[in-house]
Amino acid sequence: MVEPEGELSRVPAERAEQSAKSLPVAYDCTMSRTTHPAAHSQNRTWRFLAVVLIPLAFLPSVWTGLTAGFDADDVMNLHEAVERTTLQQLVIGLVYPFTPLNRPTGQLYYRMGYLLFGWRPLAFRLVTDTFMAANVVLVYLIAQNLATSAEAGLLAAILFAFHGRLSQLYMSNGTVYDVLCTFFSLIALKYYIDTRTRYGAIGWRKWAMLIVILIAALNAKEIAAMLPELFLIFDWTCQTPERGFTKRVRWMLTNSWPSMALLAGVAVALWGKTRVGGPFLNPAYKVTVSVASFFFTGRFYFSELFYLRPHALVGRHIVFLFILLFAIAALIRRKPVWFLIWFATLAPLPILFIPPRGFYVMYLPLAGWAMFVAMISMAARDRLLDRSFFPQYARFVPLILCVLAVGYGLRDADFRASVSAASPTSEFIERSKQDFLRLNEPLPKGASVLLLGSRVPAEANPYLPWMIIQLLYGDRSLQVDRAELMNPPPGAATFAEYDRVIRFDKTRLNMLKRSASSNRPTRLPSSAADWRG
Repeated sequence: MVEPEGELSRVPAERAEQSAKSLPVAYDCTMSRTTHPAAHSQNRTWRFLAVVLIPLAFLPSVWTGLTAGFDADDVMNLHEAVERTTLQQLVIGLVYPFTPLNRPTGQLYYRMGYLLFGWRPLAFRLVTDTFMAANVVLVYLIAQNLATSAEAGLLAAILFAFHGRLSQLYMSNGTVYDVLCTFFSLIALKYYIDTRTRYGAIGWRKWAMLIVILIAALNAKEIAAMLPELFLIFDWTCQTPERGFTKRVRWMLTNSWPSMALLAGVAVALWGKTRVGGPFLNPAYKVTVSVASFFFTGRFYFSELFYLRPHALVGRHIVFLFILLFAIAALIRRKPVWFLIWFATLAPLPILFIPPRGFYVMYLPLAGWAMFVAMISMAARDRLLDRSFFPQYARFVPLILCVLAVGYGLRDADFRASVSAASPTSEFIERSKQDFLRLNEPLPKGASVLLLGSRVPAEANPYLPWMIIQLLYGDRSLQVDRAELMNPPPGAATFAEYDRVIRFDKTRLNMLKRSASSNRPTRLPSSAADWRG
C-alpha cells in the first residue's frame, strides 16, 4: 500500500518532534519570533537608536553629581574602610560572612579609591558613574536576550538610565553600595540566564563563577539575597517542561538544586551577620517581618516609583497594583514577562521589612520594573496598534512613552529641588579639610589633640573632625577630643594632658599649645597638588 506523499513527509517530522520532547533539554525563555530580513533591519534601527538615546537618557544621572563633594556618609565610609579596617580584616570579610565587617565590597571601593585618588570626590564620582553606566548596559543586554529584540533592550535601558527620585544615588557616593550590588547582581543574572538558555545544564565551573559573583553582590548590600530565588523562578517559569506539574518539579529537583543550596547558604550568611555585629544590629536596619511593615514601607517606595508624594499610595492601592500587573502578565502569556514580574515583585522584599530609607535602595528592583514595562509596552503595541492605519509609526509609540518618562522625571519637583540645593555639609567638610592642610601641623604618631571649636557643629556630627584628621595623617591611633562635648569644659590645666591644643577662630585653625614628644612627627604637605587633594 502506497501512502500519500503528505503522510510520508509528516511521519519523520512527527518522530523527530517526539524524540525532541523526550530529550532532557532546557526550554528557551526567549520571546521567539520568526527571523526574516525585515526583523534584522528593525533590530539595526533599534541598535542605532540605542547608541544615541541611551547616553542622552543617562546623562542627567551623571552631570548632577560631578560637582558634589564628600558628604558625611562618604567621610564615615572612607574612615571605616581606610583607618578602622585592616587589610587582613578586609580580605577575610570579602570571602567569609561571619565577621562584623560592614559591606566589604563597598569598603574595597573606598579603600582602593583613596589609595589611587586621595581626597578627590570627582574621581570617586567618575568611578561610581562608570559602574552605573555598566548597569544600564547590563539591563539592555538582559532585556534584549530575554525578548530576542534590540527594541526591548532599548526601552528597558532608557527607563533604567534615569529616574527623578534617584537623586541621592546620582549625587552621593554614600549610595555606592547599591550601585555595586546592582552591578554584581545584574552580572549574575545575565550569566545565569545566558548559561541556562544556551547550555541547559550548568557545570561546576560555572556554578563556582556564579558563587563568586553572588558573594561580591552580597558583600555590597544584602538586597542581593534575592538572587538565588530569582534563579529558581527563572528555571520554573522558563526552563521546566511546559506541561505537567510533576515533570516540572522533577526537573527542578534534578537541575536547580544548586540554586536551592545557594538560597540556604545566603540565609546562613545573613543569620551570621546578625550574630557578629553586622548591619542588622543597627536600629536603623532592624528587620520586622510583618504585614504592617510591608505595607508601611511599600507605600513609601511605590509612591516614589510613580513620582507621587511619600505614602500617597495606601495598602489597597498596592494590592490592586500587583493584581493588575499579574493580570497583564497572564494576558500576555510570555515566559520572560512572568519572570520579570516576579523579579519586580520579589527584589524589593529585603528592604520592605526595615525602616524606610531613600528611594535609592530601589535601584536593583528598578531594573526588573524597567524590563517588565518595556516588554508589556511592546506586547500592547503589537496587539493594539500594529493593525492601525499607520503601522510604520505605531512601532515607535513605546519608545516615545519611555522618552517622555525620562522628561517627566527631569521636571519632577523633588528632583529639581535636590539637585539645585547646595549641600552645606559637603562645604563644611571640604573647608575643614583645608583648615588642617593650611595648619600643616606635625603630629607625633598616636598624638592626643584637643579641638576648641570647628566648622562642623558638634550637634550636627561630633565625629567628623576626628575622621578627617585621621584620614589626612593616615594615623588611626590619633585621638581627637572636642571641647564643646566635654563636661566640664576644659581649662588651662586640662590643656597639659594633650600633645596639641588647636582653636578654631571662625575662619581658620590656630595652634594654642604644642607639647614635645619622642615619637617622630608626621607633617602634612600644604600644597594643593598633594595626592590628598
